[in-house]
Parts: sequence; structure tokens; C-alpha cells
Amino acid sequence: MVSLKDIQIDNRSGASELLTKAAQFLKPQIQRLRDAEDRRRICMDLVVAQPRMAPMIHLANRVIHSNGDRAELLQSIDHFLESRKQSMKTIQNHAAALIRPNSRVGIYSRSSLVMQCLKACAEHVTFSVAVCESRPMLEGRTAAQELTHAGVPVTMMIDAAFSVLTRNSDIILIGADSISPAAVTNKIGSRPLCLIAKADDTPVYCIITPDKFIPDNLQQPPEPAHNPAEIWETDLSLNFETPYFESFPPELLTGLVTDAGVITASDIQKHIPDIHPDLKLALANLNSHQ
Repeated sequence: MVSLKDIQIDNRSGASELLTKAAQFLKPQIQRLRDAEDRRRICMDLVVAQPRMAPMIHLANRVIHSNGDRAELLQSIDHFLESRKQSMKTIQNHAAALIRPNSRVGIYSRSSLVMQCLKACAEHVTFSVAVCESRPMLEGRTAAQELTHAGVPVTMMIDAAFSVLTRNSDIILIGADSISPAAVTNKIGSRPLCLIAKADDTPVYCIITPDKFIPDNLQQPPEPAHNPAEIWETDLSLNFETPYFESFPPELLTGLVTDAGVITASDIQKHIPDIHPDLKLALANLNSHQ
């Protein structure tokens, strides 16, 4: 059985993997629900466990807005996950149209959706991929292994080689943890990558499911400090800064690949959902205690 702690400490999984865990956590909890207050508390706890993961907020939002019995609540979770799968299939088709035969695709970190798009495209189109390590958790290495096993030629680079990546790629594809009209939040390093790509006239597309959109006024807490040993295990007396995420203006992107097609920064507001007030409150309270 998946616990809330399992979800909270998971710093490697992408949105799809975390949502599967969230569903495995929620379903037994729903079976034991006593009243609407229980449902509210469970949804708020889930959001607080991964407050920077937009799809988790969307899943909790779906459950907390449901007014049916246990069976209907369980059905709402399955419907959410199935709808997400269908969106991903549509997105794969839109993403495939961006990848030309014999082109080189640059990627950064390991978005599970970007990986699915590349693997699906590799079944029909020949292309290569360049990827940076993506420190400190080295997701880029994991991405390189997966793509190599899928038969895609991969060039590995260090993170400091962003300018080499952008100059020698025909297109850059990244994911995102959340997107609002004001900011795209993704793996640390995404901002300089997009800035360098813009200077080099290399197009950058962000591939996202609809559950990555959040309102500007949703108060997400500051990122906590992470283990300094992820950067360097040393006896020296040093201060460490270990962020996993950063934000940048969506205008740095050439476009966003969604289930509705390729959109631009000016279209984002149309895709912003209404978030339940209790979930907003949970995030605001967490933010005030940081």
C-alpha cells in the first residue's frame, strides 16, 4: 500500500508515476471515508505532500469537487487517469509533427511525457537526441538509457554545455511541472537553456498535459532545502544551495504542445482551471509556515 510519506519523499518520479501512486493512496482512503470532512482532509493532505506538482493538485481538485458516494469518487479517479492517458496519445501526435526525419532533438531532464513522445515517434521516424546530465539527480542519464534501449541514437552532454546543445539541435523539447500565465516551472537549468536557445534561434517546445495548468494566484510554497550530498560529499565547511526547480516566463517558449494542439503563451489563460478554495487554503497555509 502506498503511503502519503512515499509520495512526499519521491523526488525522481515524473507526474505520471506520481499520479499512479496518488491513486493507489487515495482509493483505500476513500473506502474508509466517514464524511465530506474526511474527503476534504485527504485531498488537502495529498496536495501538501507534493505542493509543486500541478497534476496532483488537479487530481485532488477532481475528488474534492465530486459530490457522489464512494463508488462515484473512485470512478472520478479512474476517469481522471484515463482522460489523462487519452490526452497523452493526442499530444504524441502533435509532438510527432514537430520532429523532422534525420533531425536532432535536444532534451533536458526526463519528462515522462517527452519520453513517451520520442519513443512513439522513433517507431516511424529516424532522428537522434542530445541530452544533458540534469544534475543533481541525473535524470538525463536515465533518459539516455531509455532512449538508447528504444533504438534512438543519443549524445550525452554536461549541463554546462547548453550552448552546444542548442546550437547543434534542430529543436528542444522539455516538460514542465506547472504552467501559469506568468511562469513555467520546470527542472533547474530550464531558464538558462531557454534563454540560450532563444539567442541561438533554436525553437523550444514544452510538452504538457492539461493538468499542468494552474492559476497565477495559487500560492505554492518555497522549495525546501535538499541534501547537500547530492552535490558533494565533503568535510569542508560550505554553504549549499540545492534547488530542483526554477521558473521562467512562458514567452521564452516557441510553443506549448497540448492535447488541443500547439499553443503560445498568449493562449495559456484559456486553459486555467478553477481550483477548490480548500486546496488553495491548504497551499496558502503551507506557504505561510515555510
